[in-house]
Amino acid sequence: MKKVFAILSIIVVLILATLFTIPLFFKGDILKIIQQQVSKNLKAELKIGDVHLSMFKNFPNLHVTLEELLIVGEEEFA
Repeated sequence: MKKVFAILSIIVVLILATLFTIPLFFKGDILKIIQQQVSKNLKAELKIGDVHLSMFKNFPNLHVTLEELLIVGEEEFA
């Protein structure tokens, strides 16, 4: 019984560690994806100061906070 408890504890710790580190490692990639998707849908220049990612605030979903967001329109919206 102790072995089962130890194995389950290790698995839970690994899952929590993974959920904590995924946003740290993929922050740059997620920022690039955000900028690409915005540029597809808007005719404007997007500047993002900082991005905060969390897997714990809204657990099954990734929580993304954008700070210092600046959108500058092109052509008639400039």
